[in-house]
Amino acid sequence: NKNIRLAGSIIPLEGRVEVYHKGEWGTVCSNGWSSHDNNKDVVCRELGFVQGRAVNHEYPGTGTVWLDGVVCSGNEGSIFGCTHKTMGDNSCSHDQDVTVQCEVCKRPIVSSAKNLVHDWSFSASTYRDKNPPHLARLKSTADWCLPEVIDMDFEHYLEVELPRLYLVSAVATLGGVTYAEHVTSYRVTYSIDGREWKNSSVDGRQVIKGNTASGNEDVQTRLFDDAIRAKFIRFLPLEWGSVACMRVDVCGHQLPHYPTVIVKERVSSAILSWSTPDPGDEAIKKYYVRYWKTKEGKTSQKMFESVATAGVLVHNLNPYTEYQLEISGVSDLGEGLARVSQFKTLETVPSGSPTRITFKFLDDTAVNITWAPPDEDKRNGDIIAYVICFPAKTGGGNCKDPISVPGSQTWYVLRGGDFSSQRVVEIRAQTKEGIGPVGQATTGVLEYTPPEDVALSLIIAIACGVSLLALIVLVVLAFKGVILKNFVSKLRKLTSSQITISLKSDSYNKKNEAPPYALPDEETHTAQNIYGTSNQEVPEFLYDSLDNVRNQTFAEENIYANSNNPSYSTRDQFGYPACEQHARPHEATFNPEYGNNAQDPLYQIDISQTLEDPYSMNPSPRVDNSHDIYTVRDQFVEDSWDCTQGPDVVINPELDNIYIYEHLAAVQGHMNKV
Repeated sequence: NKNIRLAGSIIPLEGRVEVYHKGEWGTVCSNGWSSHDNNKDVVCRELGFVQGRAVNHEYPGTGTVWLDGVVCSGNEGSIFGCTHKTMGDNSCSHDQDVTVQCEVCKRPIVSSAKNLVHDWSFSASTYRDKNPPHLARLKSTADWCLPEVIDMDFEHYLEVELPRLYLVSAVATLGGVTYAEHVTSYRVTYSIDGREWKNSSVDGRQVIKGNTASGNEDVQTRLFDDAIRAKFIRFLPLEWGSVACMRVDVCGHQLPHYPTVIVKERVSSAILSWSTPDPGDEAIKKYYVRYWKTKEGKTSQKMFESVATAGVLVHNLNPYTEYQLEISGVSDLGEGLARVSQFKTLETVPSGSPTRITFKFLDDTAVNITWAPPDEDKRNGDIIAYVICFPAKTGGGNCKDPISVPGSQTWYVLRGGDFSSQRVVEIRAQTKEGIGPVGQATTGVLEYTPPEDVALSLIIAIACGVSLLALIVLVVLAFKGVILKNFVSKLRKLTSSQITISLKSDSYNKKNEAPPYALPDEETHTAQNIYGTSNQEVPEFLYDSLDNVRNQTFAEENIYANSNNPSYSTRDQFGYPACEQHARPHEATFNPEYGNNAQDPLYQIDISQTLEDPYSMNPSPRVDNSHDIYTVRDQFVEDSWDCTQGPDVVINPELDNIYIYEHLAAVQGHMNKV
């Protein structure tokens, strides 16, 4: 407007009111001015702003005092349309000159008189040293600026965090205070949480026109096409003069704040109560309640409306399940901010039974039972135990002596049973609230055949069902040193639940090992007389490897109470006697894992014939000509240990890898791998 201006102040949108009359700028006297609030609004609207407010700053002018006794109703389009004395008729001094401050909108946020936005609420991707982000307030006497040299491939921004969630309708900008330091175009993005950002638009375009000059006069206000719900606002400069500098304000109405929520959990429901939050600029009419399973995310979200704030029931929830909860107030301006809370429904008894119950025969007197927990949504709590029953009759029945195992254990070994007929097993999961429904399965039937018959059956099965390539692999493995007898025994163990086995001899001991053989006491067997002598030097690291095995056995199993014990082992681990302490193959072998007394002999063994190479590729049947020393689970036969030649062979068909240890080079490389 060419007939009115604000002068005398370096603060944007603030100053002394001056009017232009008869070719001269003059001031307005404040007599009676403060008692009429409409006066400042008429002045600011005439200047192109929305409204004005009084300030305590004084900006005395010079020259003529043109107006005095001004009274505006608020509907006037110009101060000259308000009631006033004759132009120039006054008795005022310039100490009484009127000053006002104008606002770009009815509810400015950044430049609010309430100081809602703190300095730490401003941030930026980068800035010039003397122009940090907090100087970007619209009514600042300084400004925020990007450095003169920046990376143009990066989206630079000025960010303002609002104190609450607002319904933002417009933004206003000024250029910098220095000549040509202004932004001519920019974008505005917004976010509720500071992580997910969206674009705004003005006149259908995301690129918004900025300022055409620097200084305090070129204030540009832009209304969004649609008001946005935002707590974070970003200004992204696109084009500018010599340097990108900005001063900004944001216009909007405060939406309801989030309530404080209290949840009373039940097994399949929850009772919600919450406090009435700060409503913002309009009263709250209702509340939105949203909830969803934490593990599934908002894809499982459900929502309902409530006007009550206490005793609100949420039902049809899953037991012992964690949920996320949002409650937000809704006014005529829109939905307010919601804080995410979480709660977990209470435990109850499982509604599902254990699944995937399977069996594996370990031998003819033991079967390993495994299972999986109930489906996760049917556990209804922490599984603290499994209750296992073996009913007296096939098809179920009363369980007299249930067995309980910890909830972390999903297996159980049943020993000493009669597996010549089917056995029923029933398993239930238990929480602290009780025991769930039964999961039931039936074992197969186990019969026993000696290993020779098993081997023959396996060979026939392999010939019928396995390709030529598999047979070639077996032959190659055999030539590399695989003990055929141990391999057959291993297969017997792995396939015990599929092979039909019949017990044909009662003369064997309780573990069904092969019949013992007699060996003269004076017979000795060492690596030398088995493999012959060798002048090849024994690499020291191989001895070290064996020592490491022995030391590891000491550390982990704590089995060596007496260093003079003969060689023995726990399951799948071997220990060796000290040097010069010869084991006695025709006497007892000790195993500390078996039974409570480690010194009791487990098995008296005799060998009937001269011991031949245990790793012979073509062993004769054991009944006629024994070619190896071979025992059942947890029982081992050992030959003498010689510090010069190294250990002789110890064989255990139970081991996963068949062979027991790697031989020293002194035995002429008969085995590369054990």
